[in-house]
Amino acid sequence: RMFREERGLGEDPSEIRQNKCVAFFSELATYCTCVAGCLRCASCLVGCFAPEDMEGAQECSEEGRRASSACFAIARTCWHGIGSVKLIAMGCMSAQILHEIDHGTYNNNASPHSSGSNNNTKKSPSSIEMERE
Repeated sequence: RMFREERGLGEDPSEIRQNKCVAFFSELATYCTCVAGCLRCASCLVGCFAPEDMEGAQECSEEGRRASSACFAIARTCWHGIGSVKLIAMGCMSAQILHEIDHGTYNNNASPHSSGSNNNTKKSPSSIEMERE
């Protein structure tokens, strides 16, 4: 995002797809977490207020807890997947920038903060001579 803002760039199609993917799975994970919480509360209430000799109620309570745990596991898997998608996207963007730098298509002068030289990197004497010419 920082590079995009500095250079006034828009989102490319892969970024748009990645953002839609993250939004979808974030929503799915949120709903799974809500359902899991509701199931956990409901199964706890059934277990607490149903008579102990009522076998079906206790069994229902236990199955509700299992379903709740499964929903929490689905939500956790979604969040881990979202993290992986973001990590892969960052790696792809870095690789693209390195490729553009290697092939001379990276426009570093587009940055408003860039003055044409980078004071943070050490330059060899021969590169300084080439810049003067």
